[in-house]
Amino acid sequence: GVVNTGFIEVGSIEQVEIGFRFRRTVSFQGSFMDPVIIGGIPRTTNSRGNGAVTRLHGWSLDEKTFEMFLDVPKSNGHQCGRFHNAPETVSWMLLEAGAWQSTNQVQRNSTSEGVAVTHGAIEAGSGVYGLCSGGPLCTEANGCNTCDSMTGFEWHTVQFEIPHPDPIVLAQIQSYHGHDWVTHRLQRVSQEGFQIRQQEDGTDGSHVSEILGWVVFSNGAGWFDDRRQRMLDYHAIRTSESLTSDSYTIPFGGEFSHTPALFGSLQ
Repeated sequence: GVVNTGFIEVGSIEQVEIGFRFRRTVSFQGSFMDPVIIGGIPRTTNSRGNGAVTRLHGWSLDEKTFEMFLDVPKSNGHQCGRFHNAPETVSWMLLEAGAWQSTNQVQRNSTSEGVAVTHGAIEAGSGVYGLCSGGPLCTEANGCNTCDSMTGFEWHTVQFEIPHPDPIVLAQIQSYHGHDWVTHRLQRVSQEGFQIRQQEDGTDGSHVSEILGWVVFSNGAGWFDDRRQRMLDYHAIRTSESLTSDSYTIPFGGEFSHTPALFGSLQ
């Protein structure tokens, strides 16, 4: 089902396939002025090992819809957007851009077995990254006077509006201007901000400018509410630095009442 707390909405969609021509339409419930969408990790193992990423297309705030599909890199021997595989179930998270002091985070007391609930914050935003690498976003209005000086793979610094202790950042490409497979990379994540860039599969030397969205949580467990009732539990978890391509079990900090939506980004 879909859960909406007023500034964040979470849901999932089944039968999401690899390829632009198989894109699915997702409907959301809330009214958003400046939304950011984060696509989830495919819930089954059909796309395991082929580098499938979530891509977005066809926003309509009036109709409250967007389109979603999965894409795989050309290095797997497939032509981007044209490889068909078994359908997946993919979660999605839609947030209003801005800093929101609307979370309740559980903090365990190191001197006792009790817990304390503190008011936390999350923050979401988006921007045009990979400037001067071509495409419809490469314009003077976006600060790009030429399209031959950069590849679209340069690091860009994002500053948070407010500090976020022990932050965990999720990111998602919001646009579909470049049709080659592309994902994002993060580095230097701190309570003040982070750096982000686009990344292709190594067979291409550039990618056109895209809009990238992001959201930051503080590490730990908590819940969102609408000032009246508890609405949505979450666990923000950072893995060890020894994570590889091998299977890796990540225990939750507690139990969920339903199958949770799953999101992730390399930090």
